[in-house]
Amino acid sequence: MNGFLLATAPLPVHYRTPHGDVPPAKAYLDELESYSTNEYAIDYTAPLVFALAYFNQFERSMPDDISSDSAASREP
Repeated sequence: MNGFLLATAPLPVHYRTPHGDVPPAKAYLDELESYSTNEYAIDYTAPLVFALAYFNQFERSMPDDISSDSAASREP
């Protein structure tokens, strides 16, 4: 199977039609029972979600305008 980049074992289906080979971008296996081709890489995306949530909490805890708050508290 030329032109395929898979993180799992190659698919057992050869994508050839009567009109010729199917382009690699359109050659996929869409079956519910096929865990190896439908697995969403949670081990890669979970740390990203954790890091984004961590930095998002700091953004929400900062006041909108720090200079106006400090100036208002200093005036008599």
